[in-house]
Amino acid sequence: MLLSETIYLKAEAERMWIEANPGAVSVDANNIQSTPLVIRLWMGEGSTKISVQAYLTLKVESVVGTSVTTLYTYNSPTKVSEFSYTIPADKYATANRISVYAYEDSARTKEIDVKLVNVIADNPIPFPRPEAWSVEAVYKNGEILMLDGQVYMWMSRIPGNTSVNPKTDVSSANPSGKWKAYQHWPLLSTSILMAQFALLGKVVFKDEYMFSQFGVDANGGHTENYRDFGTPAFTPNLMLDFLNGAGHYAKGNIYWDEYGRLYRRSREIIVWRRLCDEIGEATTYQLNLHKGTFIDTRYSNATVYLPDPNDHPDLVIDVLSTFPRTRVPIPFCRLTCSHSPILVWDKDTQKYVEAVIGDPTSIYNDASISSKMYNGVYRWFADSNFLKY
Repeated sequence: MLLSETIYLKAEAERMWIEANPGAVSVDANNIQSTPLVIRLWMGEGSTKISVQAYLTLKVESVVGTSVTTLYTYNSPTKVSEFSYTIPADKYATANRISVYAYEDSARTKEIDVKLVNVIADNPIPFPRPEAWSVEAVYKNGEILMLDGQVYMWMSRIPGNTSVNPKTDVSSANPSGKWKAYQHWPLLSTSILMAQFALLGKVVFKDEYMFSQFGVDANGGHTENYRDFGTPAFTPNLMLDFLNGAGHYAKGNIYWDEYGRLYRRSREIIVWRRLCDEIGEATTYQLNLHKGTFIDTRYSNATVYLPDPNDHPDLVIDVLSTFPRTRVPIPFCRLTCSHSPILVWDKDTQKYVEAVIGDPTSIYNDASISSKMYNGVYRWFADSNFLKY
């Protein structure tokens, strides 16, 4: 007996579909779209696909529950196989969906496919505005101000303002929806304002950073747009990183890293302490090194007493010496220490000797006095250029 079997092969039907890339549209808190939405039309059978053309309709929509509001509609005048769309930064602040339709005919009666693309917006960063509300001001998403004991935040992704103040707008019969009121609980308000870009006086706080409200832009011009911190558009006059200890001052021209290494973009200018101005007519003077260690000892005959070297371990005092010498004698302070005499290297005996010192004499290098460990205690050591008394 012969058995027979009939095998039926069913071809997979061709289909047409819409491809959206990316699968969801991302915009930042100020309605700037990161990547254009690219729409392509395909027809295929199995894993094989080819590009095809169709009449395209694109709608920008605001969806709240079951309510759908169309903000913008685009109908391609001819058949297309690909279309690119970017939400204008100054329009459609409430858009949260883009709907794309493909049709066989220009009358849009024969629908081929539908693609729904979500619009995802970044949450705004709370940003305090220190000045009072003004109708001329322009507010950005997340900006906060205080009015009559309440905190108000601009909630629109598009910068702007209302014709009335936030309190009046929120309490009106037809509020704009662009301002949101928060009860002014002091602790909560402080937490909100301190979260990002908190402004206390002229100081700004953001994450681990504290920096000046004022700074320079990429061209070195003055700017107060401290919200651009972290970009070349705003370099604060002073900045401290509380996470790793780095920072800068002088508009970033002097800065240091987490290891304490110091960098600068300008030549060092030493400001010498003119001891004659500090001493006046006095004949003795107790030197306070916390006022500076670059000292000019000229034009005074006073005896200057250095502090205890044990209170200033490994400190170096620089004494001005490289200045024009004249035939007219210049008086110099005499330097000593009541705690322990200054030690000076004597070239003749090749030993350190105790001495009162005066004129640093060198015309090539400034002289110095250093606090160094000697026999278990710190002593002042002067270089050999000083005159000894």
